[in-house]
Amino acid sequence: GTAMNPRDTSTKECRAYIAELAEQFSNNPFNPGHPYTQPILWRDGGIYQIIDGECRWRAMKQIGTKKFEAIVYDNLEDAEQARKMAAMGMVATDTKKPLTAIEKSRGVQTTLDMEIPDEAIAPLAKTDAKGLRKMRKARSIVDDAAEDMSLLRLIAIGEYADDPEAVEALTNCKESEYYDIVRGLERQRKHKETLE
Repeated sequence: GTAMNPRDTSTKECRAYIAELAEQFSNNPFNPGHPYTQPILWRDGGIYQIIDGECRWRAMKQIGTKKFEAIVYDNLEDAEQARKMAAMGMVATDTKKPLTAIEKSRGVQTTLDMEIPDEAIAPLAKTDAKGLRKMRKARSIVDDAAEDMSLLRLIAIGEYADDPEAVEALTNCKESEYYDIVRGLERQRKHKETLE
């Protein structure tokens, strides 16, 4: 992945997905070797930056497609707007390969940095305004580590932001371990409430 594409193209699952796309493009009856949806590019001087469509580009490269049609922006502001829309589309779409929890989190985090209203982001993140506040709080605490955390893990960190030990445990654990830590923290909280 890149700053404009949070999908990790080095994983086994993503390589398999790219191979599936390559087969689809090879069998495209209308335009053999090409995708049905054009990639979005930004012309940065003499370099074309991929804003949306990195997997499609890799699939075309795999089958030897030399040229393809794309939506190209010369203006940086227009390219940024397209990137915002692509980020929202990446999270919202049901037609692409489903995103992993980490990839979806990266996409939602990208939208959190933009001037997009929370009411537009919340449905994409499958949460509410309170959940988004917890995500923002967690990102301010864990900084760059947030890129490798799922949305639910970030919400959990935001929930326990006032407990440094809980934050440390949730930040330093593996993604697969955070839920067990949250359950333990909830049990401790309920036990404390019962004692009080």
